[in-house]
Amino acid sequence: MEFCMKKRIGSKLICLFFACLLLAGLFGAAAFAENIEETEDTLRAESSNAAFTDTKGINSWWVYPLSVRYKGKYDKTYTSYVGSDGYCGLISYNNRSGKRERVNIVKEKADDHNAGAVEVLPDGRILYITSGHNTRNYLKVFVSKNREMIREWEEPFLLHTPAKCTYIQLIKTKNGYYLFTRLRYSSAQIKNASKRYTWAVSFSRDGLNWSAFRNIINGGTNQYYIKAMACTDSSDIRLVMCSNPKESNSDIRVAFYSPGKQRITDVSGKVLYRVTSGGWGLSFKKADVAVEKEKGGTNRLLDVGYTEKKKTVIAYASAQNSSNSTYKITEVKGKKKRTTDVAESGKAFYTYSYYFGGVAISEKNPNVLYISRNTGKYWQIEQWKRSGKKWKRVKILQKSRSKALLRPFLTKYAKGEINFSAGMYNPKEFKKYNTKIVRKIVKEK
Repeated sequence: MEFCMKKRIGSKLICLFFACLLLAGLFGAAAFAENIEETEDTLRAESSNAAFTDTKGINSWWVYPLSVRYKGKYDKTYTSYVGSDGYCGLISYNNRSGKRERVNIVKEKADDHNAGAVEVLPDGRILYITSGHNTRNYLKVFVSKNREMIREWEEPFLLHTPAKCTYIQLIKTKNGYYLFTRLRYSSAQIKNASKRYTWAVSFSRDGLNWSAFRNIINGGTNQYYIKAMACTDSSDIRLVMCSNPKESNSDIRVAFYSPGKQRITDVSGKVLYRVTSGGWGLSFKKADVAVEKEKGGTNRLLDVGYTEKKKTVIAYASAQNSSNSTYKITEVKGKKKRTTDVAESGKAFYTYSYYFGGVAISEKNPNVLYISRNTGKYWQIEQWKRSGKKWKRVKILQKSRSKALLRPFLTKYAKGEINFSAGMYNPKEFKKYNTKIVRKIVKEK
């Protein structure tokens, strides 16, 4: 396996010099540009579990985790964002004192797809990775200098990819870290096709040294998406996949990546593809269909539950057009499937690609959902819970007449930490938004 090794800085003087180079454009980054601490009055309100907004930012589709909680010395939550100015970084919340801090880490292009993935290394230092959006052949990897602190960072290093990349999904296991990203190969790189989309994986035991990427899923010419999720009772990683809703392959499919044996299998363990260094990956058409798109309609995959291997829980929007969709949950257990309607989504906030408000499945309890809905009069964030065979709304967590409340996501390793974006979003241009990250602490029974 090939490895990309992290470079280290020898002194504070060199670190300062390198930071200046970054600001001047090295790696296209403007790292470590801003530190913001909030007032004590604001902090007291937030520590009492009230809803609060932070500085400008939004979360990103197909990036995971966007927020993690680490109960080390300080018990902090770290939440990723990308601002409308292109700055990507982290917000840290001290869950004991209520102290909040925001740090811009790197400047990418202004694009709501560009938020980075965040995790915590075994020694308590923070790992942050950005990809850009189909613009370059490498990821930028950042590691904090100090444990549980986001103010100072080691020199970033580049994790090269065989084609232009976008999105990062980090799965942390007892063996190390698995990093999934999507690649877009150009016609110059392949034969008999104008382009090709694949999803590839890299592995690291320590978060610092990474293997060369290997393709695992072949989307062909389809703009393809995957949500990778660990299984609660297996070393296998669940891969739930779907095309862009504007394309014709929005059936939602499921396969499993077995890291130890480098295989893609179905739920029964049947080998569908053996992962090799030069292969294109499993053709998505050979993966099992969990959800068929309705005639004349399309699906948008929204979230996947953290469950045992034999049970897959999928949240998605089923739509005929961008004016409305039905949020649905499909559970697949062996050959049995159960689909239940949850709620109507209302109009998409980005109409071109059917960006409906979104659904997040609680990682602590797959029978609890967090939903963004447009009722026409209000945007709302709601908590729902399964009651028998149906879903029932428990409460409205937030509502706004003037601001869109979008893309709910949960904090990993926490219970009841719900995040979403609030503000204005251009319904025709995904690079134009004026939103803030909102965090709420809610009870999950």
